[in-house]
Amino acid sequence: MNEHSVRRIMGGEKVDKKTQIVKAALRLFSEQGLQQTSMAQLSKESGVAVGTMYLHFKSKDELV
Repeated sequence: MNEHSVRRIMGGEKVDKKTQIVKAALRLFSEQGLQQTSMAQLSKESGVAVGTMYLHFKSKDELV
C-alpha cells in the first residue's frame, strides 16, 4: 500500500481505497439491494473515482 492508495479519515485513521469501496457496497447493498445499486452510486458513496473502482473490481459482480 502506498501513500496514493490510502485516504485519511477523521481521527487520522488510514483506509485503503479497496476497503472504502467494500464498506460503501455493504451499506448500499443492504439499504437498496444489489440490483438497485450502481457503480456510480458506489463511487460517490465511497469517495473513490469510478475509474479507480474498476482498477480494483472489474464489475459489480466481482465486487459482490
